[in-house]
Amino acid sequence: MAVNIWLVYVDLALISLATAFFRPAMFAIVPQVVAKRDLMPANSFFSAMDTGTEIAGPALAGIFAFRYGYALLLYLDAATYLVSALCL
Repeated sequence: MAVNIWLVYVDLALISLATAFFRPAMFAIVPQVVAKRDLMPANSFFSAMDTGTEIAGPALAGIFAFRYGYALLLYLDAATYLVSALCL
């Protein structure tokens, strides 16, 4: 179990590092892709989705960790970053 928990710490550190670059970039690009009249609703939508994932994500991760272990969570997390990279 001690080995798996270190993987979680590394994953959390990588997520924090990526978030430090992703959030400012996301909010900087929104005005370029959204009409000026839709800017406030778009920012509100992105903020709500971002906050919603911070609330629902840990709850779902806890359920998956309990049922399937940490390895699946790390693979799922890596897959979501891969999908994000492909969408760019």
